[in-house]
Amino acid sequence: MTIASTELVPLTTTALETARVLAREGVREPVIRATLGLTPRQWKATLADDSTGLAAALDEGTAEGAAEVVQFMLARMRDGSMRAAEWLGSHVFKLRPMQPSEDIGASVPRVIVNIGTPMSPEEYRRVINVQPDTLPGPR
Repeated sequence: MTIASTELVPLTTTALETARVLAREGVREPVIRATLGLTPRQWKATLADDSTGLAAALDEGTAEGAAEVVQFMLARMRDGSMRAAEWLGSHVFKLRPMQPSEDIGASVPRVIVNIGTPMSPEEYRRVINVQPDTLPGPR
């Protein structure tokens, strides 16, 4: 079925801005369509035609909304929220959670120590309870 060109609705700058803002706020397409006063057939035709600018306005709004969420989570992470850091790692940066090494097995707890600045071996031993006989490498 071909959509008739009579179904295309020219949108004003105000209507496109409204669509962008609603998309930024996470409003679903049926609600945006109803807000703009379009029928489902008009919506489909107008969205499919690049010259109307509707698809671009929706994409822009969605990207702006996603950027706001990421900025919010970055601020929470910088305030020390591990949950925000985990969310950013998995959803934005597509990092996988660390899996226990297969040779160690899943029953052994895994500890990761992140130290922000370089330390001498003596400083490290003061901060971390090091048991020399369990360290890998030359002694």
